[in-house]
Amino acid sequence: MATYTDEQIVAMIQDSTERRELAFEYLYLNTEIKNMAFSKIIYMIKDEVKAEDIFLDSLLAFIKNVKYNKFKGDSKISTYIVSICTFQCLSYLGKVKKEKEKSDLYLTSLTNHTSEEQSPESQIVELEEDRYQAQLKRKIYRQLSKGCREAFREKYGKSFSIKEIAQLKNIAVQSVKNNLSRCYKKLRTLIEGDEEIMAVIKRNHGRL
Repeated sequence: MATYTDEQIVAMIQDSTERRELAFEYLYLNTEIKNMAFSKIIYMIKDEVKAEDIFLDSLLAFIKNVKYNKFKGDSKISTYIVSICTFQCLSYLGKVKKEKEKSDLYLTSLTNHTSEEQSPESQIVELEEDRYQAQLKRKIYRQLSKGCREAFREKYGKSFSIKEIAQLKNIAVQSVKNNLSRCYKKLRTLIEGDEEIMAVIKRNHGRL
């Protein structure tokens, strides 16, 4: 593969579409730049699949900056691209945080509205929500294991503390915490895997 200086790469990007594509290919295949970028991206987001998307987006952003004279050449291209990757990672993490917060709102709504009857097949009761949303909640709640439904009834329906649940079942407090954590993760997976539920979250709490 041919080797280009930073000045040559900038000139290629500003030259023509064909030369711009050649510059993009060179940057994408450049081992040094890719290793530097991926080292930063993986460190920040711990997701190798998403890392590829972020790297590609960063290269496209760099090409655009050069094309519109926003890259002044004050730093090496490799350093500049890594800085773009850092910004892209921060943006991605911000979106992930917002999605988690919105999902948490709905998760809290689900776990706070358990049935007062406490039957083995108890369902989430509608509290100031329309019938359709209540049906969606029941659908999700029914998919939980009997153990998780019981754990949520004790924690939210009966308002037992974790210590009280541990004493009631004669088990360690940490065991109760671990079980609730597993149930929360299962509930989150069910919510995020249901298109109807996610549509309700988007409608009620903003676009994800």
